[in-house]
Amino acid sequence: MATRKGKQLAKILISGDDHLKSKNHGQHIDYAKESFNYFKGLGDLCIERGITHWIGLGDLTYGRFNSLEYRDLVEEEFRRQNNILKGNRWIIKGNHDSASYGMTEYEYFLKKGYFKGSQILQIGNLNLSMVDFGKYNDTEVKIEPDKENIILTHGYFAFKGGKYNFGEPTILDDMKQWAGASMIVCGHIHTKAALEGVIIGEDGEGHKTSVIYLPCLSRPAYIQAGNPEKGEVMEITVYENKVESNIIELDLLPLEQSFNIEKIKEEQAKKEAAAGKRVNIQDIVKELSSYNDGKFSFSNPEDIIMAQTGVPDLVKKKACDYLKYAADDVV
Repeated sequence: MATRKGKQLAKILISGDDHLKSKNHGQHIDYAKESFNYFKGLGDLCIERGITHWIGLGDLTYGRFNSLEYRDLVEEEFRRQNNILKGNRWIIKGNHDSASYGMTEYEYFLKKGYFKGSQILQIGNLNLSMVDFGKYNDTEVKIEPDKENIILTHGYFAFKGGKYNFGEPTILDDMKQWAGASMIVCGHIHTKAALEGVIIGEDGEGHKTSVIYLPCLSRPAYIQAGNPEKGEVMEITVYENKVESNIIELDLLPLEQSFNIEKIKEEQAKKEAAAGKRVNIQDIVKELSSYNDGKFSFSNPEDIIMAQTGVPDLVKKKACDYLKYAADDVV
């Protein structure tokens, strides 16, 4: 039956960093096996959902594999993915996909033809522009006012005035060449996030843009504040008359099967015990700012700090620095 959307032209999977590694990583029980299983699982998802194109957002691996058996597994999976997708497989180049020591796994598999590098993909009313890490000002993107324009890239981006949690971002407000993109989908920060802002174009007009970060399914690091139990990928469906995008939630391995929880608890207990032996500089500073022992009233608590014995000079100097910022809280 014909619909207003028209005929389906493509169903595109967008996934975050793979970060495959043949050795164990971080505090995982078996990171090599786990990261590969997510990689293979996305191939299975392509079959399940009828995916026609798949684009990865960079950082295929953490360095070179040290096991030929692992490389063989990855190579065989790439062959399977290419059969499923009829060769419609792309991966953007991330910061871990180039190295001073020579060829990376990304470059090796790219040379073998198991996927294509970044390019512009045009399907129906959709323009998909892929941009490698750090090549934001050097890469042509396709922006047309009468089409859906989406940029896929790898990096950390923010708008002016935003809160930066992952280092120094690339500020989007003045990236004129990206004005008119309805959405920028990124890898790199390993966690899901979303923000909105405005990019000023060459015409001086502001264009609203959504920025979507897709997570790394293998959760490379254990987060004390809370670890995600669900992963996400994006699916973009292109019809003759419409482009739709949606987020697909994926179950991740239970934390106790992914991470060495007992070892993590032991290490955390050691850190807390060591921290208990340290001086809480901020608390001491607040006490000193209004110090009075009943005999003397000190107008300059910095003198008290610097007069302390058995405390390293570096710690005393840092305490004085905190004192300057704590003054408003004490009053």
